[in-house]
Amino acid sequence: MQQHFLFLVAFGLLTCNVTFGQEPDPSSATAPVLRMYKTYCATCHGTNGDAAGVASRFVFPKPRDFRNSAFRWVTTDNFVANKDDVVASITRGIPGSSMQSWESLGSDKISQLADLVLQMRDSGIRDKVKALLIFDGFEDADTGNLNPEGTTLLNEITSEKTVPGAVRTIDLQPLGIDERKESTAKGKELFVKMSCVKCHGERGEGSFKMDLFDDRGFPTFATDFKRDPIKSSTDSDMARVILYGLPGASMPSSKMSNGDVRDLISYIRSLAASEPQYLTNIQRYYRAIGFRRR
Repeated sequence: MQQHFLFLVAFGLLTCNVTFGQEPDPSSATAPVLRMYKTYCATCHGTNGDAAGVASRFVFPKPRDFRNSAFRWVTTDNFVANKDDVVASITRGIPGSSMQSWESLGSDKISQLADLVLQMRDSGIRDKVKALLIFDGFEDADTGNLNPEGTTLLNEITSEKTVPGAVRTIDLQPLGIDERKESTAKGKELFVKMSCVKCHGERGEGSFKMDLFDDRGFPTFATDFKRDPIKSSTDSDMARVILYGLPGASMPSSKMSNGDVRDLISYIRSLAASEPQYLTNIQRYYRAIGFRRR
């Protein structure tokens, strides 16, 4: 039974969209914060953080489901987003998507919104784990709630899935002008060797010949390094994506030395032919489903 339970929890955390107890706890989220969230965030991300906002049907890529979907831009070794990760996403936005920068709100408001987003994530995970435990037999027949063993497991698993690990630091050596040319040439070879071409294309123009999907089943598109805005603001951010992938996306992890990562980044940066082109929602959707190139 223990093995059966572990499988259900692992599978459920990846695929289950349980939506019990969606309302944020008023004891930890004040009314002003909730009003601010509804003003700036709920139209896309939904009142409860489940990505079911009134504008979500028109947005592509789809807005993040805080309750049921993996957070992409994380810096921790266990892929659990910490507050700094959420603050960074709100502050900078996500280039190439409808998630704009909210830097104008100021650090205090952004900090409050980040706390609420993390609360929604934690609540969603706890609800999913609880539902799976009850399904797997850890239910008190008299009350309908979890029995003591189930409650203990609920707390342990929820903690594992919501407490951030240590931040990964990646040290990349800066390159001089002469070194960059050699690094770019090596990176071009690595782009083929590490199979980057399978998704990003031989010329780095994205996945026009491959069907890709995210963890929610929506079509997605590998970055066009020639034209798209690069989502990684720094080389260290890009190195983290290359080495550890993007949770919930089609971008896998890779085993490479820091030197090779440095060279690969040099080549990727060199592919940008001009100023990035910002596509509309419908243009991004058409491109992802292969309806038309641009």
